[in-house]
Amino acid sequence: MMFGMIGDTEKKHFAHRYPQGIAIVLAALCCLILITTLDDYGVTWDEPLFLKAGRSYLQWILNPSFDTIDASWEIMAEHPPLHKILGGLTRYIFYEKLSWTDELSSYRLSTVLFAFLLLSCLHRFAAQLYGTMIASLVTLGFFFMPHVFFHAHLGALDYSVTALIFAASYAYWKSLTHPRWIFICAVFLGLGFLTKLNIFFVYIPIFALFIMHHWSMIKVWLVKRTWDAFIPMLRMVKRQWPIIAIPPVMFVALWPWMWTHTFPKIFSVFSYHWHHFRVPVLYFKEIYYQAPWHYPLVLVLIATPLLALLALSIGLIFFRKLPDLKAHVFLVFSMLVPLVLIALPGVPKYDGIRLFLPAFPFLFILSGAGLWIVCQWLRGGWSKNIILMAYGALYALTVVTAIYRLHPSEMIYYNEFVGGVSGAFRHGFETEFWGSSYLGVVDWLNDHADRTYHVPIANHLLEEYYKQSGALKLTISFGPLQSSDYMVLLMRQGMMGSVHWKYFTTKKPVFSLTASGIPLINIYKVDH
Repeated sequence: MMFGMIGDTEKKHFAHRYPQGIAIVLAALCCLILITTLDDYGVTWDEPLFLKAGRSYLQWILNPSFDTIDASWEIMAEHPPLHKILGGLTRYIFYEKLSWTDELSSYRLSTVLFAFLLLSCLHRFAAQLYGTMIASLVTLGFFFMPHVFFHAHLGALDYSVTALIFAASYAYWKSLTHPRWIFICAVFLGLGFLTKLNIFFVYIPIFALFIMHHWSMIKVWLVKRTWDAFIPMLRMVKRQWPIIAIPPVMFVALWPWMWTHTFPKIFSVFSYHWHHFRVPVLYFKEIYYQAPWHYPLVLVLIATPLLALLALSIGLIFFRKLPDLKAHVFLVFSMLVPLVLIALPGVPKYDGIRLFLPAFPFLFILSGAGLWIVCQWLRGGWSKNIILMAYGALYALTVVTAIYRLHPSEMIYYNEFVGGVSGAFRHGFETEFWGSSYLGVVDWLNDHADRTYHVPIANHLLEEYYKQSGALKLTISFGPLQSSDYMVLLMRQGMMGSVHWKYFTTKKPVFSLTASGIPLINIYKVDH
């Protein structure tokens, strides 16, 4: 009786709030999983520098002075500061003040904040296109994609900028029907510029959506070419000023390093990325300093779970049957832009999916389009629910269980297209590219602490971070190959020299850290 008394306004309010509530709860539960597993992962390549930068930035914020701007903010200044500031803040609260967790995990809590933003926006976007159940499958599918799950734990920039790219894209799409969202989009863009500069390319799909949405007005002006036809279009363009003006203002105003010698520093940051050093990568058994154009496309095909690719393919094949075609063109454009940019000649290609991680939220929301198409074929309500539950169960059986088997080495996951993890290893794809696996050999090294070790790849992680943090015994020493007892060889094959390949192919390791039977680190007795 009480529900019968609810008016239409209240029903609409409930229908609007219900998916939002699910988005928040689901994102929060996923973040709880991240929090409980943060310390399972060893420190990665750049994290020690990010930690140092985060400490320095926060110290300056707590004691600001123009005299110390450069000294405090020039650490890792090739990348904007937002993530490092947040990491410094979470480190300060949960490590220094509360002593709830170790230093690295407390810094990584900043990434969890971005995970909450990304997952909640992803669910809300998908729910408005396909409904709550498909949105939940899309969100969980993205969260549990093994490579994405791995990156969501790290105190690095890639997951953070992915979250802000997707949030800005969602906010701009909302602004087409709710104009005030253009300011929310502008803020997300500004925060993105303060995180990593590749967010600049989000303007490409945004511009495409702007053209599509206002095409009828643009077409009238192109036909008539009169002032009366131009005025409405001019007003329409003027409404876009927040996303043009606010982000660059935020970029300078919220980055203290930019407050002195602003233009030379902006030039130096962009110049660094324009002339980025080449990173060798193993790809189909060949070592490249500049991988072929198809590197990102192949990685998408073999690193994305097969079920998600199947659903994506159905959505793309029956694209014209989808609701809100403009939104779906926008999503396809947003998925392709990061892949095409990385595929361009001269653009560095390495580290698996990391550099084009922003493509994957859009890929997964488009997999929801495929599920929506299948549900339209099945007209009965129960049959739709059964097929969606079967999809979720099969995804859990094939993908979530893979995380359980590989954890914490999800970066070596590959799908059935390439024969899984062992198939990717046989076909010559890089195994371990960020050094997090060194955590797995710390105990062995401590048990042999009176020896000298040669670490040819990412030696700073063992020699500096693990020693300084107290994880490694101080009696352990490191040196060149000729004066060492053992060699600790990280399986980043693209960086292995001829001597390392000789040990790898002809010598039996005294210790091997493996995941799913694939070596991540081998320790060899050095021949003298």
